[in-house]
Amino acid sequence: SDQVLLCVTAAFQHVQEKGVLPLLTPLLFNKNLNQGLRKSLIRIFQSLYLMENPPVEKPTPVQEYSIIHPIPTVKFSDDEDDSEDEILMINETSPSVKINNGLTTNGEVKNDHVNEILSKIEALPKEENSLQSKLVELMKTILSRPVFAEDSKLIAERLSVSLSSQFEGKLFPATFPSPATVQLCLSQPVFSLFSCLSDPRRQTVMELLANLQFLQPRVGYCLLLHLISSQAQSSHEDDSLSPYTEFCQALGTDCSLAACLVRDLTQCQNDDVELFLYLVPPLYDLLPHSTLGNVPLLYLIVSCVDGSQVQSLVSKIVSQQLTLLHGDTCQPILEASLSWETFEQFAFWQLFNAHDLPLYPILNFLPKLSVKSDAEALTSVMLLLKKKVPTEKMISKCLAREPAGDEFFSALCSFWMKYCEDKLASMVVVFLSKYLNEGAGSKKRRADLKIEKPLTLQLLGHFTPVMKTCPKLFERPAVLEVFMKLSQSCLETTKLNHSEFFDLLESLTVTDKSAVESDKQSSEDDPSPPPSPNPQRKRTKALKTTRQGGGQQ
Repeated sequence: SDQVLLCVTAAFQHVQEKGVLPLLTPLLFNKNLNQGLRKSLIRIFQSLYLMENPPVEKPTPVQEYSIIHPIPTVKFSDDEDDSEDEILMINETSPSVKINNGLTTNGEVKNDHVNEILSKIEALPKEENSLQSKLVELMKTILSRPVFAEDSKLIAERLSVSLSSQFEGKLFPATFPSPATVQLCLSQPVFSLFSCLSDPRRQTVMELLANLQFLQPRVGYCLLLHLISSQAQSSHEDDSLSPYTEFCQALGTDCSLAACLVRDLTQCQNDDVELFLYLVPPLYDLLPHSTLGNVPLLYLIVSCVDGSQVQSLVSKIVSQQLTLLHGDTCQPILEASLSWETFEQFAFWQLFNAHDLPLYPILNFLPKLSVKSDAEALTSVMLLLKKKVPTEKMISKCLAREPAGDEFFSALCSFWMKYCEDKLASMVVVFLSKYLNEGAGSKKRRADLKIEKPLTLQLLGHFTPVMKTCPKLFERPAVLEVFMKLSQSCLETTKLNHSEFFDLLESLTVTDKSAVESDKQSSEDDPSPPPSPNPQRKRTKALKTTRQGGGQQ
């Protein structure tokens, strides 16, 4: 049991350290819990309780005044002596309780500057225009005399309560965003929190915003909208999103910039899809190292779009205004897409085909596809390959798939036979010749072991349906010859197990021999003499002789 307790305690500490929960007290030791249960939890997880609630002597109040909270909390009667709860907790006081605002949450005396900031927060007006100017003034006050650590957390808690109504509802208009509507959105009071970010002393503001983010998760994507809009109005593009990088570092969660983007944009997508899609193009442009190849971020896009939004994104990609995929980083996204829903895969392949990407990621991806579980991806790859002229690499990757009775390769061969028959035949011959030359040395050893090469079995599985749909391909002498060599390299057991293929091959061979003998016999039976090698030359010679005779006369 001690081991279990140790593991559970370590898990709670890990959750807090990673920022999933800013405090464990509201969850484990909430005063609204049953009194017996709460005391039991404090006793069991004493180390966690004392970490956030150190035992201190109740200090003498320096300055007292009443604070009326907008949302009252439930207060249970407590007749028993609760000596371990001798601590002031701002969030757990009732609306009319007098609290000591001359103290921090750990019992230390606060300075007058923090009291001044708290007073300004409590006095914030409800009217938006006045609220906006007061927030700007408040941020300048914090900037002029920085606050950190517990003071910053306390100020963030008060701001969260006072501005709670500002973090509700959609920020973006329902209509298609325009510069005017974006400016209207940015005029909301919550964006005044970012008014001092151009100041080099902004470290204290970043810490405050990071503490506020734990309480109001919208802060992250509001900051992104502010920075992107500011960058669009400015001629300086370098480091336009550096404040967001500092904001992520101030969170102290050891998350990468890419992970922070996913966290904030997930919240944005849940709250307002239009705003999320508005932020996507500039973020991919300004932060390519954190966005390109970011699997969770691309999944956020395909999981929320509808048909018209897909069309809008495709238009931006085709017109070179947006790049969501890059050849060097799209391989993980291709593989991850196999687990997505059908429409999500449809949206992804629309975006993929809108880019002008090299073929090698698709060819490396192709052997992993199964018709039973990856039909959406296999269909999209087929439509993509049919537009290409077959190469030895393409033939090799198509044949590297495990044959499952599907028509993928035979369908492609049927298409290529119609539009580039010579190229297909030559690539098949090149591939099979190279394969047979590489495996010639191991033929004797395999015959002794009576084990067929796995790739040989795959070739037979793929080419059996091709022989039925494209018999004309096998009528070519070079193709027929290389398949006869393949037949000679196969074990007898293989020929028995794939009798259909070898019977068809044998019939084509007999037909080809009959055709050759027929042509030879017809040439032997033809009595006409062979044509003169150069009749024109003889005629010229006769003319010269005639002219010479006439001249002598």
